[in-house]
Amino acid sequence: MWSGAYPLPPQLAAHPLSRDPLVLVLPPDHPLAKGPPPNIPLRLEQLRHEGVAVSSTVVGEGP
Repeated sequence: MWSGAYPLPPQLAAHPLSRDPLVLVLPPDHPLAKGPPPNIPLRLEQLRHEGVAVSSTVVGEGP
């Protein structure tokens, strides 16, 4: 199942390997903080003009 912004060429197939949720942290006055309702996920496309900082957390591994 491919849900990208453009169609895949017919000679390719897409197979999702995992679904990792992303958490977006915004100031309360940011336009994206005011909607959509909490149970409707934002689309990555809505962030295309935003600056992004990425952090990862590994659960279960220590120093």
